[in-house]
Amino acid sequence: MKALRYAFILLCLSFMANTASAQLMVGGGLGYGTEAEQIGIQGRVIYGFTENIRGEADFTYYFVEDPLNYSEFNINGNYIFSNTGTTLVYALAGLNFSTVGFDTGLGVNASATETGINLGAGANFAVGGGGTMIFGEARYVLSDLDQLVLAAGVLFSL
Repeated sequence: MKALRYAFILLCLSFMANTASAQLMVGGGLGYGTEAEQIGIQGRVIYGFTENIRGEADFTYYFVEDPLNYSEFNINGNYIFSNTGTTLVYALAGLNFSTVGFDTGLGVNASATETGINLGAGANFAVGGGGTMIFGEARYVLSDLDQLVLAAGVLFSL
């Protein structure tokens, strides 16, 4: 899991290194996973490579009951189908890394990480004129931990 955290940090730094030629957005929100059966908090980074192609990385921590913990890290590509300036609609595909852990607090713990494929769609809606957007997204994770994930939140342009 530490390797995924370092990869996410490096990905964020590489996005920030070249903001002159593309759009960088950061933000967060809430997500609900049907396998986790709980709401989670999410952080997200989006980098626009071209007018129609974006890269996206996000991390979600679900608030499941103790002694369990459930989180996921996603790396997705977005293809923008429609961009009116105030509304942006996209399809997504990418990789999902879900981790489920168990910790009794008595020195007995275990965890497993599953890799899966993300397929889904979403939309961004402009709020005001300062580059702030709200987003909504639905994606399905194909893996041993299949789940539908619904997410919504806010994004800020940098």
